[in-house]
Amino acid sequence: MMSKLKISLPGVFLVGFLVGVIGAAVTATSAMASKDETTRFGRVSSVLVERGISALEKNQTDTARQLWEQAVVANPRNAPAYSYLGLAAQRANDNDLAKKYFTLALAIDPDEVHALSWGGQVDLKAADLEGAQAKLQRLSRLCGPGCAEYKLLSDSVGSYKTKSSSN
Repeated sequence: MMSKLKISLPGVFLVGFLVGVIGAAVTATSAMASKDETTRFGRVSSVLVERGISALEKNQTDTARQLWEQAVVANPRNAPAYSYLGLAAQRANDNDLAKKYFTLALAIDPDEVHALSWGGQVDLKAADLEGAQAKLQRLSRLCGPGCAEYKLLSDSVGSYKTKSSSN
């Protein structure tokens, strides 16, 4: 025997409301999980950058580069990781690749001091004094003459000008 199920109009609204609430809770939980995951990958990426720096200090350039590549995979928005990849490319005399990495780093974080300093040095190798000086001015505003990155690029610009005027 079949019984007829009677649903009242308020009951339909209640079911709809509950489905909406449950859906919102699931969405919020997913967003929180996604945010937690993003934060975790950001931390992993930062640790990989630090390990890469340690490897570079031990002259383990290939290991350092691999760690920085892994850092970028873990967090594609990690500007310092791109800066260090640029440094590795610069040290391998691949200035075109170095410039690409520094440009990526600055697109993510226009105030990334390593990308400004090391990128300015790549500019000088490409005879782009104007580009190097623009980066030096940005460093001046960001961290000033007491900053190691500013001093490094400032010294490089000074040497470049001296060499250029003697030729």
